[in-house]
Amino acid sequence: MTRRDHIRHALDVIYDQIFNKGQADLLPSLVSGPYIQHNPLFPNGLDGIMDYIKQAGRIPCEVKRIAIDGDLAFVQVRYLDWGGQETAGVDIFRFDADGKIVEHWDVLQPRAGRLQQRQHDVLEHERTCGSKREDHEIEGRRAVAQRRGNGCW
Repeated sequence: MTRRDHIRHALDVIYDQIFNKGQADLLPSLVSGPYIQHNPLFPNGLDGIMDYIKQAGRIPCEVKRIAIDGDLAFVQVRYLDWGGQETAGVDIFRFDADGKIVEHWDVLQPRAGRLQQRQHDVLEHERTCGSKREDHEIEGRRAVAQRRGNGCW
């Protein structure tokens, strides 16, 4: 197996078996010490993350994308129940020459519901394109913007 194959195998085990099925005991075989954890909620080493997975039982998730570049892997994930809410995440892992994880970073953001997303879209439009407009004015400005090609209505 190539290094890339080892990395891909480790990621498959993490998300399919460890997170989705709650098999935390598989994690030590994928990690080489000292394991550096950059998430401030967990200490370095495996004890903190393994205790969390065991306590949660499982962490249901869907992997959306994986990118591997040398010794780094970037994984875009949709966590279906992270601390009681749906969360969008990006995990970044650094691997050693044997394909074992030695370092981890993550970015986690609770996912907004449809109404929250719509409110964000309206506020973002107002921020980038000017003040509030009446509905009929907005429709007219959309037509002008489409002709101009700038997207601001």
